[in-house]
Amino acid sequence: MTQTSILLNRKFKIILSFVVVGIVIFYFGFVLLSNYTVKYLSVEETLNIESINNEVLGVSGKLVENSYHKDPDGLTAYFSIVDEGNTRELRVKYKGEIGQVFFNKHSEIILQGHKKEDGIFIASNITVKCPSKYITEQEKAGKDQITPPYQKDYLKNKI
Repeated sequence: MTQTSILLNRKFKIILSFVVVGIVIFYFGFVLLSNYTVKYLSVEETLNIESINNEVLGVSGKLVENSYHKDPDGLTAYFSIVDEGNTRELRVKYKGEIGQVFFNKHSEIILQGHKKEDGIFIASNITVKCPSKYITEQEKAGKDQITPPYQKDYLKNKI
């Protein structure tokens, strides 16, 4: 009888150990995944959120024409984005290297970062969708003559 209870007791401990380990693994997996999950919002939704808790947000929109400029340090960029058809602009600040040739009036920009209390979106990651599919045939024909308005000396430096 004691031998049977010892075997049951040992099986119970093993099963209980597996259950506890499984719960711990599930909990840590949930915590890790929730930290790397990004909630994507429209520009309008981002402008309307009131709770600022440094939660990482994703937002995408079109570049506002003539809004892009850089600080003299060459790494800090400021620009604004809007939703399709909306007039409210989300002001963005990004510190880091940006590929200059991708910023034009057709650019769709996807940002990850957080919104500060003053309403400026601090981007930690920028992705620019390839604008070439939005260029008209007329723009393609005169592509060599187009100089982006935000960097007038760009082509001069490349020659």
